[in-house]
Amino acid sequence: MYKAEIEIKNKLGLHARPASRVVAYSQKFKSEALICEENPYKEINLKSIISILSANLGMGKIVELVVTGEDEQIAGPSIAEFIENLSDWIYK
Repeated sequence: MYKAEIEIKNKLGLHARPASRVVAYSQKFKSEALICEENPYKEINLKSIISILSANLGMGKIVELVVTGEDEQIAGPSIAEFIENLSDWIYK
């Protein structure tokens, strides 16, 4: 199991465009990837756009990333870095 605290740094939080990029990136891995919040406790599936959008994760929010599965040691740090460096700009 991989766990890390990450901060949502994207100016507008995880709205539709960045959320869809997180889903596409997370689906590259076999492991389950969740963001866990404490108050109230909820698990946000990073492979589900509906789960991410319904969580209303805004800029500055600090959450716990939990990745479990056969490629967790590669997927965990990679997904954490992806989310922390995510921006609304699309690079071609």
